[in-house]
Amino acid sequence: MEKWLDEALGIWKSQNLKLNEKASTTLIETAESFLNFQFPDDFKQLYLEMNGFDYLEWEEHLFSVWSLERIIEEFEPERDFITFSDYSLSANHIGFRIGRVGIYKIYPSLEDVRPELISKSFKEVVNMINSNSKLVY
Repeated sequence: MEKWLDEALGIWKSQNLKLNEKASTTLIETAESFLNFQFPDDFKQLYLEMNGFDYLEWEEHLFSVWSLERIIEEFEPERDFITFSDYSLSANHIGFRIGRVGIYKIYPSLEDVRPELISKSFKEVVNMINSNSKLVY
């Protein structure tokens, strides 16, 4: 297992978070097909180890990592944004933009604010969440 992944899972387990069982390759492919989006390899690596946090679980900085089922359920086709994490029960969302590279944050309650690029790497965003980086807020 890669170091970043081992560290992230270790942090979340040390916080006694309820992590969902591993996602199957089939579930990942189903989500990609439904969303018409190809997840990056590091995203797939994490989800092959755990399928997000149990519903409404959040880590010590109040971020939740969504299951693939929730990602699909909450997806709004008219938007180009695929949320995989939220802060403080949807104060902001972190996710992908269809047709764009990178990870973005958006404030769902502020319709006129455009998504902001916070990183080109999924694993970097996971590290940013776990290290309480100001960029994810």
